[in-house]
Amino acid sequence: MGNMLFQKGKIGNLELPNRMLMTAMVTNYCAEDGKPTERFIAYHEARARGGIGLESTGACYVTMAGRGFPNQAGMQQDENIPAWREFTNRIHAAGGKCSTQLYHAGRQTSTDATGLPLEAPSAIPCPLMGGMPVELTVERIHEIVREYGEAARRAKEAGFDAVEIHGAHGYLINEFQSPYSNKRTDEYGGSVENRERFPLKVLRSVRAAVGPDFPIIYKVSAEEGVEGGLTIEDTCEFAKKLVANGASAILTSRAVYENVQYQIPPAYEDLALNVENAAKIKKAINNAIPVSVVGRIRGYEMAEEILESGKADFITMGRPLLCDPELTNKMKEGRFDEIRECLSCNQGCADFLLAGKPITCMLNPVTGHEYETDLSPVANPKTVLVLGGGAGGMECARIAATRGHKVTLVEKSDRLGGQMNYAKLPPHKELIGKYIDFQSRELKRLGVDVKLNTTMTADEVKAFGADEVVLTVGSNPAQLNVPGADGKNVVPAREALTGADVGKNVAVIGGGLVGIETAEYLVERGHNVTIVEMQSDIGMDMGTISKMSMLEHYGKRDDFNYVTNAKLTAINPDSVTVERDGKSETLGGIDTVVMAVGSKPDSELKDALDKAGVAYHTAGDVNKVGQIVHAVREAFDIAMGI
Repeated sequence: MGNMLFQKGKIGNLELPNRMLMTAMVTNYCAEDGKPTERFIAYHEARARGGIGLESTGACYVTMAGRGFPNQAGMQQDENIPAWREFTNRIHAAGGKCSTQLYHAGRQTSTDATGLPLEAPSAIPCPLMGGMPVELTVERIHEIVREYGEAARRAKEAGFDAVEIHGAHGYLINEFQSPYSNKRTDEYGGSVENRERFPLKVLRSVRAAVGPDFPIIYKVSAEEGVEGGLTIEDTCEFAKKLVANGASAILTSRAVYENVQYQIPPAYEDLALNVENAAKIKKAINNAIPVSVVGRIRGYEMAEEILESGKADFITMGRPLLCDPELTNKMKEGRFDEIRECLSCNQGCADFLLAGKPITCMLNPVTGHEYETDLSPVANPKTVLVLGGGAGGMECARIAATRGHKVTLVEKSDRLGGQMNYAKLPPHKELIGKYIDFQSRELKRLGVDVKLNTTMTADEVKAFGADEVVLTVGSNPAQLNVPGADGKNVVPAREALTGADVGKNVAVIGGGLVGIETAEYLVERGHNVTIVEMQSDIGMDMGTISKMSMLEHYGKRDDFNYVTNAKLTAINPDSVTVERDGKSETLGGIDTVVMAVGSKPDSELKDALDKAGVAYHTAGDVNKVGQIVHAVREAFDIAMGI
């Protein structure tokens, strides 16, 4: 395999050191007026130092009416230019190059974010967001075209190396282009030519504002994947017009908010899911301008294969650079064992964003905290004892050792990883195992004394004499006190995932993430599963995007079923009894009952340490049962504070 990824590339007249680009991701780190903050700048500086060829600010609104998130980047006023000039100066000083993505959310936002009525080509609400937009007047359309041009001018004046027009993902430009969202009957709707009028006017406005040689990247949803939406054939024809109207490069993505699981694809979706569409666009434009591709591209070999096959000219990544900002340098230098791989979990990035919070990364708690994180060695190293080798324990040990402390990590089982050793077993979750391996290698590299198959009593902890003790011993499966719960046909979820004898027809009690993933594991092995959930829906602890993807993949299968508002009242030899709407029901034909009703903190050692008067910190489930992202964050904060 060659080394195309690290060959120089060009977009317009902009020469780039390699073929890796960082896609636009909204972070919620900016000020309310759209100016970059120190938090935002430091986050981008880390990726610039990491070697990425060109990084984007994330979607940058061109007008307040188009803002999608309260703390989003904005290029809507001249007053923002000096702050953005400081941003570009610092990215350049860090060795990077940067673009900004010009964006108007259209109907895919809320009045809470904009403070204004929603704008769209037609008065049709987004199925996901729900807000009713006003249909834009022709006069306002012309004004927005000018606003794109003005924003592009500001970006160039601020020192950006390129601009990107967001013409994808169901935002305003895409809304005009697509018959799915554009039902107008004037010159901006109806025919293909009319629907493409606004996108191409925006492109020409941006080109006029930045001049003939400045790089303009245009992002497309090559196929929308919704009824009545744009197809790859439509996009291939449109791509020719992008070339003719001044685009310097095309970035290939897909989807709209209604099927956002293809826009920010979780682990359920295919790897490299947009590559074939990129290849079709390249062929349609006869390689007139470069084509880049984004979407679950994982690892050096996959990126190289795409480039060598000629299906794309650049590789664009997003979440992998949240997980490891040094990804590019590590690939270039062959340090593959040091790469922390993205899980496509969306827990710290997309889920946080949709909840209105600043993004982070489940596996990399430094993401978004670069401005306040100093991992330099401490002046006075301490001895640190970490009890428990799960997600929190490994992260605490790694960060403490990075800062120069002498760390001992004690784990009662024969391997590191804790509950992640179960979490990696369901379908699509194999990458969790790679994270465990990464942390294990890092602990070895950093000289952490890892003691497996080891337990410690409170007296032994006291005798160890560590300066700091961190308790991360996790949790145990919760039990339900119902008749039959101790029957031979009852199996804990952990055992169902690790080879326990499970019959053909299975009732999984509990429809949270653990229950769903256990059900997925079982149906993939030929079992018929019914999930029994006492709440009104399954997956209440799942992120929106992952849940949408899960339901698409499993929700319509005959062997994957679920009942909600159903409280388990008894387990019988061949059935379970539940209470629904005050009435008792029996679900028959059940061979095995799998219990996935949550966990409770393992408090045994905690109580013993309290009794012995040993001071300690707690992180993860021993403190409060939660997700990996919370355990890693808590453990990181402890390690930074000792």
